[in-house]
Amino acid sequence: MYYPKGFDKGRAIELGGLVQQAYAQLEAFQEDAPWTLKGNYSLVSELKYLGSQVSSMKSVNQFDKELKKNRKVQPSAGEGPSNRIYR
Repeated sequence: MYYPKGFDKGRAIELGGLVQQAYAQLEAFQEDAPWTLKGNYSLVSELKYLGSQVSSMKSVNQFDKELKKNRKVQPSAGEGPSNRIYR
């Protein structure tokens, strides 16, 4: 396989794992489940989503409903994140 000059395959695999953790965090949010960052990483900052706590913000509540609704729709073959890391 061709890799451009300066490409760090190990780093690419590591970053792919972090992307998978980001999808896991999204799924945990959509299912109202707990989530923790795995590996030798520190969560420096986190975006806080207020959801239903901000009832005066109709658009926030609508966004929350749409996220949870879309979570129930499964992607077709070839779409969405992969659960595999290729080495």
